[in-house]
Amino acid sequence: MHFRYKLIYSLLVIVAAIGGYLYEEGVGLVGPKFAVLALAFVMLIAVWIFPVVNRSDVQESKVG
Repeated sequence: MHFRYKLIYSLLVIVAAIGGYLYEEGVGLVGPKFAVLALAFVMLIAVWIFPVVNRSDVQESKVG
């Protein structure tokens, strides 16, 4: 995935997490608002750490 797409995706995740957190705060729920932040953190880490597997790489590594 290109850097630009990762950055745009990360910003969208951050905006959605902030919106979800503020919504849960407004409703008065404590547990789900922290779950929203934790899920956003895991999503951001996963996007930046794990590489994208290309289909051509998978097909070349098959034997037979």
